[in-house]
Amino acid sequence: MQKTKTQLTEDERRKNVPKLLEEIRLRRESRQTDVEWPDSTALIREDRDR
Repeated sequence: MQKTKTQLTEDERRKNVPKLLEEIRLRRESRQTDVEWPDSTALIREDRDR
């Protein structure tokens, strides 16, 4: 069976894990943290009261 470019061995995938984790960490740190999300309970109550 011939391997294509998209098929990675288990070892190749394991080698990519640290790189992927670093990318995830950098994305998480670059996101806004001052976003205030509305209380889901209040939103549900508002919908039920209509």
